[in-house]
Amino acid sequence: MTLYSPRLHFERLSGYDVQPTAATVPGIRVPPSESRVPGNSTWFEALQHKPSYPAMIHDLRSLEPALKYLLDGLSTTDTTYAAANDRAERYARSLENDRDFGVVGTRIGGSIGKGTAIAPLSDVDLYVYLSQEHWRTSRREALLPSTVIGRLRARIVKRLHFEISEGHVSIRSQKHSVGIRFRKPNSVGIDVVPALVENGDASEALIPRRGTDEFVETSVERQIDLIKRLDSPFRYLRRGIRLLKFWNRQTDVGLHSYAVEVLGMHAVHRDCKRTDTGVFLSALRFIAATDMRSPVYIDHFFRFSPRARRSCIIMDPAMPNNNLGELLDARDGYRLGAAARSTLRKLDKAADFADRGNMRISAECLSEAFGQPRLFR
Repeated sequence: MTLYSPRLHFERLSGYDVQPTAATVPGIRVPPSESRVPGNSTWFEALQHKPSYPAMIHDLRSLEPALKYLLDGLSTTDTTYAAANDRAERYARSLENDRDFGVVGTRIGGSIGKGTAIAPLSDVDLYVYLSQEHWRTSRREALLPSTVIGRLRARIVKRLHFEISEGHVSIRSQKHSVGIRFRKPNSVGIDVVPALVENGDASEALIPRRGTDEFVETSVERQIDLIKRLDSPFRYLRRGIRLLKFWNRQTDVGLHSYAVEVLGMHAVHRDCKRTDTGVFLSALRFIAATDMRSPVYIDHFFRFSPRARRSCIIMDPAMPNNNLGELLDARDGYRLGAAARSTLRKLDKAADFADRGNMRISAECLSEAFGQPRLFR
């Protein structure tokens, strides 16, 4: 299986009016100025009438056993990942007990922390919340991001001196984190991410970016909280997101992992069918119908009001000014739309052949839908 690892980016986006809103989950709003397509119709109407959009004329229930089999294979619940989580939690407790380190808390974040990870997994993200007051220069000035990562690395090397000297572990500074890699084959590493917080409040944190020596804002706590709220009680959202992530990886769509998660949450806000395939198909249909020209945002922690019309607006629901699609343009939006339309056509063909009892051809079409020949046999 060919793996694709899109680069992490948390880019700030200017030009958006954002107002705090109560932590409730209202329906998603599509501003009139952003919801129009040629023919004076909304994007939802375009879902049915856009000429290039493949109409789904077959029910996909016949494909659900195969998709369930795929999801089971993507699961990260086996002993390897359980051991990685346990190891990360042990390191977290070790750092928390280091009083001179200024740690105010820890959190296993990323895809593992949100329950949306797919196998194979190379690492676990361990966020270490550090007091901004403690992490300052002798003149009480803010440290540079590269200095924060450097000091964290030195502290980890000190605490893992024995494991390093015995050759069991290697340590390296990375873009946003310090990576701990284990020599044992098939081991899952740990990425220790320093997150500076004020007054012990972990709802918002500053993450260092070593290459440009800048800090970027994020909120792991809000991300985890929102996905838990939307996925209760049946966990269909997380499973649907795993299907989207697999599609994103296998077809080289190239969206960042968190952007894929937001698209899945956005599908739930549009009242998609409460199943994993419902989330998956709803997100694909949105991409196919809009070429990502309609903004993706969820009014929960904040109320978003995008001003300018542009492609690939995927607003981080946990932070007010973070567009996860900032590095994408209209050409990328069309490329995403074309990939989604191709997948939907192949899914429809797979369902058609399955309904007619030709399971071999159905399996071939379903494999092509995910960009991997012979994925289903």
